[in-house]
Amino acid sequence: MIRYRLGAGAASVRWAMSPIHEVVSLARLLTEPQRHPLYAQWLRRRSHRLAGLDLTALTVYMGDGTYRPDFLDPSPICSEPTFEEGLDALLATPIEQVYAELVDATRGWEPRERHRMLDDPGRARSEAAAALRRLWRAGVEPEWPSMRQALRAEMLDRALQVSRESLRAVVPRGASHSVVAFPRWSRRW
Repeated sequence: MIRYRLGAGAASVRWAMSPIHEVVSLARLLTEPQRHPLYAQWLRRRSHRLAGLDLTALTVYMGDGTYRPDFLDPSPICSEPTFEEGLDALLATPIEQVYAELVDATRGWEPRERHRMLDDPGRARSEAAAALRRLWRAGVEPEWPSMRQALRAEMLDRALQVSRESLRAVVPRGASHSVVAFPRWSRRW
């Protein structure tokens, strides 16, 4: 039996949709489509929109088993932030935090490329944000109205489930933290 120990922070558990999160999830899908065969048809139907996008500044962090810097996917500031609000939060991430996360994300990289990232974490953050914006415009923004509607329905469903069955019913399996941050089962990719 799995048991979760939720501390005082459990009172702040909330559900939110995040356009930034959806874009980061799409970048992960584009990096390793073979790991997500369920989305093969979705990708094929949208390949014309996604072809030729320079996403290197983002997908460089998406390798299997690597740490993806948290600054790429900031926690939503409200239940329905806009893409721009998420991007602003990403760009407002303190440079010290960006640097520390890049240290972890670039372990094992070729030294020259690692130094390029670590020598200018502000540039790495800005380049990743620009890649996120390109992917948002090409891949997510055209579908965001229907995605937002589906995410709203899921948030309502989760809230009703908690009211019927308690928070335990919706805590993601494998959570090992004493405080559970916003769940990420809203992935549509």
